[in-house]
Amino acid sequence: MAIPNRIGSIDIERARLEHANYLFDKLRKSDEHECRIQGYTPWRALHEAVADQSGENFALIVNGNPIAITGHAPVPEGSIDWADAGIAWLLGSDEIKKNKISFYKTTKYLIEYYSKLYDFVTNDVPLSNETTLQWLTTLGCVFSLEPHITNGHEMCNFIYCEKKFYHVISGTEKPETS
Repeated sequence: MAIPNRIGSIDIERARLEHANYLFDKLRKSDEHECRIQGYTPWRALHEAVADQSGENFALIVNGNPIAITGHAPVPEGSIDWADAGIAWLLGSDEIKKNKISFYKTTKYLIEYYSKLYDFVTNDVPLSNETTLQWLTTLGCVFSLEPHITNGHEMCNFIYCEKKFYHVISGTEKPETS
């Protein structure tokens, strides 16, 4: 599955440090808040993510300017020992609102792409960030039933899974015993 160069009004490029330089002081307030919950400044979050070569990072660009940077990376060794999981993330500017349909189509394509590389992709989102929770829901993510606390903030874990597990018996099937 190749990443297209453009979906709707959004150009997709491999993220570079220039993209992070442009975007770090233009992030949505909710994304700035999320960075700080995790112990990062927006500058550090974007620059470290773009520099990380363990996954892939993409800049979403409209009229020559980045409106978001997104990416995936493997979950750190030992964090989840029962599956091959990836972390999916996105930080963006308020320009996303001007490109809602293209943004939805682009991020839907990318989360499906990310999830094909792992058993599932996951991350945390603040429960107070209703916009992101709604967006993740429209993408098809499912959420943990119980929130957890990160640095004093209620967070919810989301999961997106595209892979089919043929070795798992569904709840409606009964294994043959003869």
